[in-house]
Amino acid sequence: MRVERNFTVRKTIIDSLRVERFPVKTFSITRLVCCPRKTYFRLSGIEVEYDEETILTFSRGKAHHEILEVYESKEIEKWKDGIRGDIDMIGERVTEIYTTTIGLKRDWHPNHILSKFPMKVLQLMAYLYMTGTTEGDLMVFYLMGDYKRPIKPELEVYTIFSNVIETEVTWDMLLDKKRVIEQALKDGIPPNEKGEKYECQNCSYDYLCKEFEKYTIKLGEK
Repeated sequence: MRVERNFTVRKTIIDSLRVERFPVKTFSITRLVCCPRKTYFRLSGIEVEYDEETILTFSRGKAHHEILEVYESKEIEKWKDGIRGDIDMIGERVTEIYTTTIGLKRDWHPNHILSKFPMKVLQLMAYLYMTGTTEGDLMVFYLMGDYKRPIKPELEVYTIFSNVIETEVTWDMLLDKKRVIEQALKDGIPPNEKGEKYECQNCSYDYLCKEFEKYTIKLGEK
């Protein structure tokens, strides 16, 4: 008996995972809560060649989502003001699922998720506005638990209690972002506004962003 690594089958499987799920030109909540430049480049039709590690990471998240979507009402598509929302599921409340390799800290106060997972909280707040509700659940699947051996995954659910004003403020902020990106698309110039620094890590458009910044610096020197 002998064993060989089969690179052909491996490539076939990874290539099949590259399929884009949604239309490129769509404004969605997930694209509006992230870096506006990234969304600009994406909606400009600039194709990205994701590396294999990124593709497998996306696939892992999708697989866990499907397992954790236990409620009957799931994968709900909502539209408002030309923006698409893709709600993971609705049980007692609107529920957003997030899988992460970040370690679970036992001494966390629930309010820490506001700073630890800001984009997911913002996404959930937007869904609350779209559904006309003020309470939602953020379900976090900690793949590595607290990293203490033996490694065991952990599941935590944080209920966010909001109010109408907070959800309206969130939505207005996303609408402002949408207008900025739409104007940038008309002008053909990336927006000046950027996302958080951590979003730059492993961003497929990082090279374009850096080129744009070099260009604007040169213009400023003239």
